[in-house]
Amino acid sequence: MRWALVFPAFICGLWGMCLTKGSVVYRAKENETVTVEWSLQQETDLPLMNMMCEFHSDPVKIVYEAIGGSAESPDEQFVGRVHFDRDAPREAKIRLKMSRLKMEDSGNYCCYLKANYDNVAWKWGLQIKEYFDLNVTAGGNDDLSNNTTSYPTTPDAEHPSTGPDQNIRWCIRLSVGAVLLAVVVFLFSRARARRKLKIYICPNII
Repeated sequence: MRWALVFPAFICGLWGMCLTKGSVVYRAKENETVTVEWSLQQETDLPLMNMMCEFHSDPVKIVYEAIGGSAESPDEQFVGRVHFDRDAPREAKIRLKMSRLKMEDSGNYCCYLKANYDNVAWKWGLQIKEYFDLNVTAGGNDDLSNNTTSYPTTPDAEHPSTGPDQNIRWCIRLSVGAVLLAVVVFLFSRARARRKLKIYICPNII
């Protein structure tokens, strides 16, 4: 039946959309410091990695760049304001601190990371592309020495979720609902087909 072919494609598409990771949104005020952090699939070390973070403005600006552990000069807008935690990669994490935030820092960012190159297989053991958004509003504290609080948020909550990803939960719910609906449709179609067959084999005689 046609729906039997469409249903698996629907489930695959549903999970594909749900598993697509959206951008994390970090909210802060002017002059504050925000810490951008994400986890890696494996541990690495600074000399073994290449990393570049871009600010998707017009034109695109380099926020942070390091090749083999050696930091390159960023765009003038971010000079002296972006600091990389050199110990974090050994903990399978990446941490970037952006200080003295400005309203013009608001926008979309993307970081590319390659690490643990395998000279035998000729490929990188770790490759990551991470997106995040930064929303800087007016009204920050002018005392820069106290501005170390960051406010990472997601589009659905004021703080990062510590439980299972919300997208996965909704995927499971929708998938279960779709499976139940498919079973109901299948049973209904089968019962209807049997009824037609019975009428055909044993027609009413008037």
